[in-house]
Amino acid sequence: MGTAPPRQTGRRKAASRRGDPPLFYTAAVGLIAAAGFAAGGGLVFWLGLAAFAAHLGWQIIRLDIADPDNCLAVFKSDRDAGLILFAGMVLDAAARHF
Repeated sequence: MGTAPPRQTGRRKAASRRGDPPLFYTAAVGLIAAAGFAAGGGLVFWLGLAAFAAHLGWQIIRLDIADPDNCLAVFKSDRDAGLILFAGMVLDAAARHF
């Protein structure tokens, strides 16, 4: 018949709808940086943002789309990415307050 199995076809279509993860992550980091700049983020914020961006890069490198357990582990590590960014913001606010 010459067509791919439905499971693979569906996965490819879903991937094309989601877009390119590195581009999405780059845009997210850029917009967060713009917000931090507009809010007057200090050194601690920028260090937190750099750690957040490094974590996202690690996720991209680690991701193996063919391994469901790996996909779940990378997805669950989004929590860590959020905590890294949040910690940078909170610590920056605390550093500027004291």
